[in-house]
Amino acid sequence: MDTKFLHGIPVLCIDEALLWMARDPSGPRRRKIMMVGKHTEPFPTWTWAGWQNYCDYMTEFGHCSIWPEVEWFIITIAGDIIPLIPPKAWRTTRPFDSFCPSNHKDVRPTGTLSVPSLRTPATLAQISPRDLEMCSLGCWSSIAPFQLHGNTVEPDEDYELSQYVNLIISDSKFISVGSIRMDPTWLEAVEGQTKFEFMLMLRASQFDSVPKLDETAFPVDEWCFINVMLVELRNNVVARLGIGVIYENAWVAANPISTFMKLR
Repeated sequence: MDTKFLHGIPVLCIDEALLWMARDPSGPRRRKIMMVGKHTEPFPTWTWAGWQNYCDYMTEFGHCSIWPEVEWFIITIAGDIIPLIPPKAWRTTRPFDSFCPSNHKDVRPTGTLSVPSLRTPATLAQISPRDLEMCSLGCWSSIAPFQLHGNTVEPDEDYELSQYVNLIISDSKFISVGSIRMDPTWLEAVEGQTKFEFMLMLRASQFDSVPKLDETAFPVDEWCFINVMLVELRNNVVARLGIGVIYENAWVAANPISTFMKLR
């Protein structure tokens, strides 16, 4: 693969690689330690390379085409912000014969891309592999609130990751609009908090194991779902908590807020 790697994730297909999940849902909580300059810190929450167990490229993510919706950036230890492959350029490297943007809601971040000023001009090619391992990941994406109440989608008979629970994602009117696979401890966690923040990731052609939707409001067809990341958001810095799917109409109706974020 002709690409650089950021904390074990191939930069060329970073949209897809960020969808990987741990086979054991407790794995991402037990992160490995890495060297950053002269000190140590846990691996970022978003990379499988720092998890304490095996990962799996889920079937609903692996057996379908994807359509990028987010712009990704490298943030160097010196503060430089370097663009990765923008969605338009990335799309030219993959076949998307079945996707017609005019037939779907536009879920891309809105407004003008607001990225902190570059301290010095730089390109990804100028960063050595060693220096790259001290960089962070940033993105121009959007955040929207949805709810988790502890109700679940029953797993398929051939469901491989039985250690997870597939929680139903609801909108502000308590209507089911998607689902997310989480550690079973989340069944208790949502008793004290039901409103959570989700970040736009990308669009995919098909999904399995999503809740039954009211198709009068949410007509289901190919490319109608988007991947989202359940995040903990603090001062425009996000930590990954899980990966799920939400229906495109529900995402737009939630009035997501576009912003530049750093992933930790």
